[in-house]
Amino acid sequence: MRVNLFRAMHDARFHIAEEQTCLAARSGDFALIACITFDPVFSYYYVRECGWYGSDLSRLYDDDVPEPVQNELLQTLSFILG
Repeated sequence: MRVNLFRAMHDARFHIAEEQTCLAARSGDFALIACITFDPVFSYYYVRECGWYGSDLSRLYDDDVPEPVQNELLQTLSFILG
């Protein structure tokens, strides 16, 4: 999936790693983190991997994150996909 990194940079809901390899959206004690990679052939960023994390930085399974929080974070992420 393509990522509009420019849009993410200007949206306070996202936190972007300094080297622009990860971005995160947070809701309460949960976060959805997307690892992103730049494709030089097509000149765009794309999602390489996504995962749920807790406030203690532990990796979580889908069942560990409440469904309303999943929906909120996925909707937030969808804002920058294109």
